[in-house]
Amino acid sequence: MQAALKKPNITHIYNFAYTGAIQQFIVPNRVTAIQVNAIGAKGGTGGGGQTGGAGANITSTLNVTPGQILYIVVGGFPGQSATAKYGFAGAGGVATNTAGNGGAGGGLSGVFSSSTPNNSNAFIVAGGGGGGAGTGGTTGYTGGNALNTTSGTAANGVGGLSYLVSGRYQFGYGATPTAVGVGGFAYDNAPAQHGGDGNNINGGFGGIGTGWQGAGGGGAGFFGGGGGAGGGSANGGGGGGSSKSTNGHNSFGTPNTTGDGSVTITCLSNSGLVLHLDAANPVSYPGSGTTWTDLSGNGSNVTLTSTSYNAANGGSIEFNGTSSYANFAANIGSTNVVTVEMWVKTNSLNLPNGSMYFGFNYYDVWTENGNIGYNTSAGDQYGISYARANTLGIEGAWKHFVFVMNAGAKTNNKIYVNGVSETMAQQQGAFGTANANFNSGAGRISGWRGDASWKMNMNVASFKVYNRELTQAEITNNFNSTKQRFYPDNSGLSPETASSSAYQIKQDYPNSPDGFYWIKNANINSGNPVEIYADMTTDGGGWTLILKNSSYAAWTYANSMALNTDMPYKINADIINTATVNYSIIGWADYIKKSSTGFQFMFDAGTRNSYGGIFTANQAYSFVSTSNAQSDITNTVKFGSWNYTTNNNGFAQRMPFRSNTAGSGTGFYTNSSGTGNWWATLISNNVNYSPAPWLSDAGGGTSTNSAPGIIWYWVR
Repeated sequence: MQAALKKPNITHIYNFAYTGAIQQFIVPNRVTAIQVNAIGAKGGTGGGGQTGGAGANITSTLNVTPGQILYIVVGGFPGQSATAKYGFAGAGGVATNTAGNGGAGGGLSGVFSSSTPNNSNAFIVAGGGGGGAGTGGTTGYTGGNALNTTSGTAANGVGGLSYLVSGRYQFGYGATPTAVGVGGFAYDNAPAQHGGDGNNINGGFGGIGTGWQGAGGGGAGFFGGGGGAGGGSANGGGGGGSSKSTNGHNSFGTPNTTGDGSVTITCLSNSGLVLHLDAANPVSYPGSGTTWTDLSGNGSNVTLTSTSYNAANGGSIEFNGTSSYANFAANIGSTNVVTVEMWVKTNSLNLPNGSMYFGFNYYDVWTENGNIGYNTSAGDQYGISYARANTLGIEGAWKHFVFVMNAGAKTNNKIYVNGVSETMAQQQGAFGTANANFNSGAGRISGWRGDASWKMNMNVASFKVYNRELTQAEITNNFNSTKQRFYPDNSGLSPETASSSAYQIKQDYPNSPDGFYWIKNANINSGNPVEIYADMTTDGGGWTLILKNSSYAAWTYANSMALNTDMPYKINADIINTATVNYSIIGWADYIKKSSTGFQFMFDAGTRNSYGGIFTANQAYSFVSTSNAQSDITNTVKFGSWNYTTNNNGFAQRMPFRSNTAGSGTGFYTNSSGTGNWWATLISNNVNYSPAPWLSDAGGGTSTNSAPGIIWYWVR
């Protein structure tokens, strides 16, 4: 008997090391997306030992087509030399004595569409570090680091700050994603010893040292860094190059401080892919029209009905939940298992009746009662509960869903959310084997083919159908390689991209709106990410909500520090709704505040930005202190008309603290002294106040409110 031929495995990961020349990569058959990690080279060391800057480390996912030729540049580390290696960095400036030679810049690493690379044909570029300066008694004139973030400026080289010449010092200036770094201007023997400006991807040359020291060359990059100027003590290192991917969805790793750069290409799993729709790829959807083109090579294009296009997050198709849908016909063959992979923002789970993400004839994924599970038109649902969907934060957020569906049985069905396989159970009814089929691959996004009902309110960015089951490793890889499009690093938009606080998110992403985010700290929630609510508007934003109190009921001294810490709210309106549950994470606030001193706290009541204010703590105070002596605070913003009082009838000049004496033991967190009157209390279980005694005396002002109905407390 003749042995069956085994289908060869396609290599999925390709590593490119420094060779001194341009390299090629031909996209394999059936591969339509790749993940690229590019690492720029470290800048060269000056002749006297001044070190070069670090190279960048950037990762992004690119849409490609089978057979496409990509050109790979891997930048070189010049060592202790003024001569640049391959990678478009600037040469170091030479001097009479080799100890005075500046180090060359580090080469860029990246992927281009042309064999003559420049930033107009770049897909992704990791900048190289600037070269260190030569030395003749000066020390510390190192090269600047390449840009290792989405925005901003690569580091300037280090140099003297005593000689400003026509608006420039002698160090080379770092590049940005939109502009080259300029060269330093020489003080000695100008202009012969000026450093060169960056030029497109090329780093600028370091200025020569005629009788003095040469300067460091600029690092190459999406835009090249400037070279330093040559001179005596008035010289400097080269500026770093910038980094960028053309799709704008990046993550950044540890900068390269050791040597040559590298490029690693991972082909995303497309074996068995029979339908591939991607609203971010203009080949699949150009931003308008009713045709969503299949990228799998099967020609199974989809016609959109009553949908619209949203350009955010690279692009998505909006389904309105009433009339929008898209029929598809996937060429699945005779398989008995399919995998459906999609990036989707669920705008509504449509409680209680539910909607369908997609379906075949009568085999679908249904959201009745907020559960998410497989349905066979028998009133049945096998999947995850509404409580679990809430915990995962599915409604209103982008999620990577993978649905593994088997014909005729549910036993091996799976649901993955953001790469994690969820535990499933029969939520209602009984699974119907007769309808559990794939209708020869004919299905519908937003509904099923059985009738015109069950349309879903959602945004779909990508939709894939495979005629096999994807493995856990493949699913993890697909999620990790595409998540930057929806979850920028440290954005707080998912548990995987948790930041440290609302304040840090606002610093990293200034346009972040009010809403729900994820933070992570080793001292909070056993080190696991936790969802918080952030005010990103008041006084510049960056406030983490640590208390919402709208009822005296159920508070105790113990739970005043931690109550309903698993975020109980789902929409912004829940935060101001007096009917929603109380919430406290005051016990975590010391790990959320931006610094040990100089942090700020805010309280308001009744309506947002009323009957309260913003305060700065001038010492290392604690949110869980039991002392009423934390009084070195400064009021920076007042909400309303009030002044401090000393009679416990209004706001006192102190930070709120834990108390077991205020209100004869019924006030647990207060701004009062803790004895006598106890107005300005944030948490109480006294039935006579709603929710706690607040502002009786405005200290000569006009803003009083003894029972505001709701109190909020914030930290940044």
